[in-house]
Amino acid sequence: MKSYGQLWERVTSPENLAAALGRVLKGRTGNPPVAAFAAHGDEELAALREDLLSGAWRPGPYAQFRVTDPKPRTISCAPVRDRVAHHALCGVIAPLLERGFTEDCYACREGKGTHRAAARARELVRRHGWACKLDIRRYFDSVPHDRLLALLLPLFREKEVRRMIEAIVRHPVPGLADGRGLPIGNLTSQWFANFYLSGLDHFAKERLGASGYIRYMDDIVLFAEGKAEAWRLHDGVCGWVGKERGLEIKGGLTVVAPVTEGLGFLGLRIFRGGWRLQRTRLLRTRRKFRLRELQFAAGEISGVRLARCASAAEGGVRWYGFKGILRPSYLGNTEGFGRAEKVRCRVRTA
Repeated sequence: MKSYGQLWERVTSPENLAAALGRVLKGRTGNPPVAAFAAHGDEELAALREDLLSGAWRPGPYAQFRVTDPKPRTISCAPVRDRVAHHALCGVIAPLLERGFTEDCYACREGKGTHRAAARARELVRRHGWACKLDIRRYFDSVPHDRLLALLLPLFREKEVRRMIEAIVRHPVPGLADGRGLPIGNLTSQWFANFYLSGLDHFAKERLGASGYIRYMDDIVLFAEGKAEAWRLHDGVCGWVGKERGLEIKGGLTVVAPVTEGLGFLGLRIFRGGWRLQRTRLLRTRRKFRLRELQFAAGEISGVRLARCASAAEGGVRWYGFKGILRPSYLGNTEGFGRAEKVRCRVRTA
């Protein structure tokens, strides 16, 4: 196993910390805690650097809030100071972690993302007869700290880097069991969670011989020519996830089906001839924008903010070819939509 050294000086360099603050500030200058930190940026960065170099830095308490998009989740928000430290660390170690990833892993990576993952899934749907879709039960909440650190720490030779990583991983998160879980909301959590399942990517392709495979964080899709082969791949992945990572597949959400039925993946229903937005995603987008409309009508947000929300909602799916998913005069009743709306949300490709 290759290990890396001479990283701590790069992590704690003034240039790297300043760049990390710039990434934290991006799109968040209106956030009061972020703005307050940035107002005294030089002093704050100098104090953070001194704590990192002396070994005095420790993560602060998380602020938590709930979201329901698309399912209930608890977001744990680290203090701004810690977020800068996370970005400084990931700016140096993330490219090294990524060297062990395969091309089949699409989350949190530059040049990958949901659009590329969906396009790849469409290619594989066209080439295979069956698909097996799996999801890991409460993935972020269930990652065992000891197993994660046993894989992660040997990659780095400097005790300072290892100490910082361990402090972040083991920092207690309200609501999570001791010794398990990564807080949703940390940049480090995204990279560590992606890394923790990277071994599955190699196992599925190199040991199980899957001819088609995609993973977007803990959403896993395997492709096969027949039903028996799809179930063989399913059993192999379930066994590996349980034995090697101490995790559990959501049995009730596992889907093994012919691709002609359409593959549900990343909010899309993907067919050989095209794709469409899944009903739940379309209704959720419309409901969220309806809330923004009501806030605008009550004077809580400006017209500029409302226009930005509309642009973001449309822009998020425009890459797929979907248009007109928001219809303000219609949004008062979003309990359902008929065949006409489904047709408009479908893209046929050559």
